[in-house]
Order: sequence, then C-alpha cells, then structure tokens
Amino acid sequence: MASRVPLLCGYRLSGMRGTKLLFRDVSFSLNPGGALVLLGRNGSGKTTLLEMIAGFNQPNAGALFWDGEKMNRTLRLDRSRFRCHWVDCRRDGTSERTILP
Repeated sequence: MASRVPLLCGYRLSGMRGTKLLFRDVSFSLNPGGALVLLGRNGSGKTTLLEMIAGFNQPNAGALFWDGEKMNRTLRLDRSRFRCHWVDCRRDGTSERTILP
C-alpha cells in the first residue's frame, strides 16, 4: 500500500513580525481529519503561523505544502482548492479580517 501524502505540511518554517524573529525551523504534517494545535506564550507566533497557512503572509524561510503541492502565491489566492477559511472575531464583535469563502 502506498503511503498517503499529508494534506497540510509545513517544513522548517520561520516567521517574523517586523524585525523580531517569532519562530524558526517549525515543521508539522496534518493528515485529512486531523487537527493542528498551537500552544505558546503571547507573541510567540501562533497567529503569524496561522496567517501563513491562510495565505495572508509568506514564511520568512521554509515551505508550506497542500496535498503535496508547494503553496505559492497563486495557490494561496485560489483558496477554493484548499478550503481554507479565516474568521477573526474580537470580543467586542469587530473583525480585523474578512471571512473567506
């Protein structure tokens, strides 16, 4: 039986906010039906990583793969191909981002 390629894979990702390095060399793989849990202190880069996965930001290093295909700007813009949705709601009911189809 052939092995299945993970649905979502991050390889040696690094992320920055401005000039501050938030994380580096983060790797993960997520199979269909799986879940990705991010734990960390405030400012450790959890939201930055999610924004990379959703296509709002590019990794400073490393690569993201969706179903074996490297996620580049074109693939990120065609969100229907990888069914990624972002909802960012604040406690006061406002939203900083738009809900994606």
